[in-house]
Parts: sequence; structure tokens; C-alpha cells
Amino acid sequence: MNIKVAFCVREDYKTRGGGDVVQILKTKEYLEKNYSDISIDIITNAKELDTSYNICHIFNLSLIDDAFKYATKAKELNLKVVCSTIYWDYSVVSYHKFAEFGFFYLNNFVLNIEKKIYYFLSHIFKKETLVSKRFKDRVIEINKNIDLYLPNSNEELVHLENFTNLNLRNKSSIIYNATELKQNINYVNVLEKHNLPENYVLQVGRIEPIKNQLSLLFALKNEKHIPIVFLGKPFNTAYFNLLKKYSLKRGNVFFINEVHHDEVYSFYKYAKVHVLMSLRESPGLVSLEAMACGCNIVVSKFPYSPVSTYFSNYAFIADPLSTIDIRSKVLDALNSKINSDNLKDYVKKFNWNTTANQTYESYISLNNNKNLTF
Repeated sequence: MNIKVAFCVREDYKTRGGGDVVQILKTKEYLEKNYSDISIDIITNAKELDTSYNICHIFNLSLIDDAFKYATKAKELNLKVVCSTIYWDYSVVSYHKFAEFGFFYLNNFVLNIEKKIYYFLSHIFKKETLVSKRFKDRVIEINKNIDLYLPNSNEELVHLENFTNLNLRNKSSIIYNATELKQNINYVNVLEKHNLPENYVLQVGRIEPIKNQLSLLFALKNEKHIPIVFLGKPFNTAYFNLLKKYSLKRGNVFFINEVHHDEVYSFYKYAKVHVLMSLRESPGLVSLEAMACGCNIVVSKFPYSPVSTYFSNYAFIADPLSTIDIRSKVLDALNSKINSDNLKDYVKKFNWNTTANQTYESYISLNNNKNLTF
């Protein structure tokens, strides 16, 4: 049986990159490479759907307007509808919003207050945000047109069920997110190239409030002998300036702007520990990349990242809202022997071949009208 699939994506996917775009393009590449009975078109408008397709595969539920149009048109054409949700708990966006006004202080109490204010303002001004009642109602409504959900982790599914109060388990299948695992990496000596000290703590990613670099800095403010390297492009000028201000006070902090992706692997290679205390990751591909290079990693606990699906016993887990806990886990990671072979072997399962195989099996099960469980 030949399967023709429409990958239904946002209109600007070619000009505005992101994790969803990587997932779309790599899933398509490996599905078509591994399976001769499947063909995929990427479409950016619901009008492009027609009866030549068997499956309408929607990416990114947060773009609810686009998702609605795709799902509605697909059902008019009697197509199966699949949704890669790419969903997480968006309530933490409240901290990002408050940070735009220069309010960067963060702990559990403050974040909960910000969430309540954000919910309240969304309700009062009847603005559709990713936490608003209108957004929730539309996600619940679109559910009747979706035959199969493909979240990237069990934790992602839990978040979606908690948000909608729906039981989605009988029509969901977990599809791993993945990373390119290079077999032969030409490592660059970044210590010499960028004048960096040895045994540094690394954080790779955009410099912005949601990535929570300040909490890592504050956690290690008294451990001045430990070098910290932030690798990434500043996306929030005020936040970046504050991070630089406190970095100068502490000392032994280094900023590297964007480098070619191949060179990023060298930063992992020479790092002692990679830390990602982000408030929203699913899963945080830089953490997988660091593991693939044999680097100990520290990641945020659930509900901020999908720990059990991706990191299990292979990472140090910290509360991103507690500088005390971050300090403790970073020091544990620094003082723990790195079993790089174990890390590299474990992370191999998060590859695009696996993603393609899981997706294909889900399509086949869907077309055979089987209930999907995991």
C-alpha cells in the first residue's frame, strides 16, 4: 500500500527556523529514505489538501488557527488526521513576558504569581494566548477531528491532558525527538581558539529569560574558581546586559556568540559539564548533543523538561527555580566520573531513523484502524 502524506506546517517555515522545522524536515527525509511506499509533500495552506492524500499530518498544535483549518479541510475530504503536538506547559511564558519589562527575579513563589496575573490578564482582555480559555477551548474542539496524537514524550502528553482535561491515551503514540549524532567529528581545540580555561561549565542556547542563564550564574556566584561559558546569540538585550553585569562581578565567565553548528560539538567535548536550567524544553536537543559527546549534563526537573522519557538515570536533575539545588547538582556533576561510552550508547536511540520508524508504524496502525497504545 502506498501512503501519501501532507505535512501541514506554518507558512514561514522556510524563513523562520526552530525545533518544529528541524523535526518536520528530518522526519520527512528519513521516512522517504527508509520506506519506498511513502511519499510526503510539505504544504503551507489548507487549500492545498485534496483527496490524493491518505493522511494529513499537522505539526505544532500551538499554531491553533492553522491546525484548525488543516483538520477541518482534511475531515471534509475524509482524510486521517495526525498531529505532532510539539506542546508544552506554556504558563511559564509568563516569566518571559514579565522579563520584557525588566523584572528578572525568579523563584517558585514569583513564577506562580506571574502565572496568575498572566491568566487574569488573558481572561480580562479576552486575548488568545497559549494559556487562555479561548485557546484551551479550541484545542478541545479540534480534538474531535484528530485521529492520532504524536507527542515527543509521555510528559508532553501529560501536559496536554492536564491542560485540556481530556483523556488522549487511547489515540496517542510517543515519537522520539532526535538529534544528528555525528560518527566522525573533527573537533576544534576551542580552548586555544577562544582563549578558554579547562573544565568549564557550559550552557548552549539563546540568551533569553526562558533559558534561565541567570539562575546558573547565581547558583555558582561563590564558586568563582569554576569557569562558566555561555554559547549562544542574545535574544533579549536587557536580559543579556544584566547577565553580563553579574558575570563581571563574579568573574571567570565567558560569552561566545553563535558559531557554526559543527563547532558546537567541540565546546561539548572540552566542557566538564553542560547545564540547561530552562523553564521549557521538550526535550532540549543541546542536552542530547552534549551527552552524545560524552559530557555530563544537568537538566531541569519535570514539569520543565521530559526527564523520564529522555534523561532517566543519565543526567543530574535540578529544580531550575532553586539556585541551591542547581549549585548542588552542578557540583555533583563536576565531581562525578564521566562514563562517556555509556552516555554515547544511551543517546543513540534518539536518532532520526528511530523517529521515522515510529512515525511509519503509527501511520500503518492508523490505516489498519488499530487502537494505539504504549
